[in-house]
Amino acid sequence: MTHLLFDIDGVLLKAPPRLFSAHVAEKYGLPEALIQRFFSGIFHQCLRGEIDIREALAPELPMWGYPGTVDDFLQEWFHEDFVLNEDLLQVVQHLNASGYTCHLATNQEKHRAAYLWERFKDHFVGMFASSHLGAKKPEPEYFQKVREKLPDGEIYFWDDQPKNVEAAQEAGWKAFVYLSEKAVLEVLQSK
Repeated sequence: MTHLLFDIDGVLLKAPPRLFSAHVAEKYGLPEALIQRFFSGIFHQCLRGEIDIREALAPELPMWGYPGTVDDFLQEWFHEDFVLNEDLLQVVQHLNASGYTCHLATNQEKHRAAYLWERFKDHFVGMFASSHLGAKKPEPEYFQKVREKLPDGEIYFWDDQPKNVEAAQEAGWKAFVYLSEKAVLEVLQSK
């Protein structure tokens, strides 16, 4: 059996025009440095499922001067960053029909993972989110845990981050930096 795993941000979702931290800072006149500190700090614990992002954001938003609730912030973030790569999603539908099993392999905190799964569940067999596994890419433990959850077979993986691709290759996966949906098909045609 051949398993096809796709990253979400930068692969199934196109990179938004700017980071959400920059968007929300500009929109509301908030201190971008404080928002960046959150996303480069405690947010990584949220990605591993160690802390709920709602709890992590609750004391932050008043310091930033964000005018809404935690749920408002999450909803705005999830919506703003959902820029679908429709061409790749069509390829995934074709691959499913051709007998491949397609999965998501992504670094996500649990609330965004749930939001994304609702939008992708009709196209993928499952999602390997970092917050569910307790490890995130490119940590070797992430790839080991995914391998343990998949039936035997080859794993092909596409990600937009070279460090994640290298870590997957070290774990024995056939991994590629995502370039285009055409490049995905070329890899599979040459296997």
